[in-house]
Amino acid sequence: MLVEGVAKAIAASPAIKVYVCNIMTQPGETENYTVADHIEAIYSHVGTPFIDICIANNGKIKTDILKKYQNDGSNPVYIDSHVLKKLGVRLVEKNLVKIHNDLIRHDSGLLSQTILELTKVQ
Repeated sequence: MLVEGVAKAIAASPAIKVYVCNIMTQPGETENYTVADHIEAIYSHVGTPFIDICIANNGKIKTDILKKYQNDGSNPVYIDSHVLKKLGVRLVEKNLVKIHNDLIRHDSGLLSQTILELTKVQ
């Protein structure tokens, strides 16, 4: 998105734009960011709203793993659906958490299935 012209080309495209939100905040970068905050930061860089659908994790994270992340200043990204609605972004919430070697990741299989399901609806 930072390469000159790419963001504007994506925004101008008639294709449906899907944003997959991070599961966790990043210390020093996105502390206390909500899902809408992430999208608004993207809009700020691009200069125009363009995201049609946002996929966000609503799955629970095991307490012991979550505490490790919180000790490093990272928390689950809060889904502020009321703000997304005001932004005109359709929200798709799914349990997308996969723990790999004590690291929180998106479950790539579930995520790809979710994206494929969106193509069938549209």
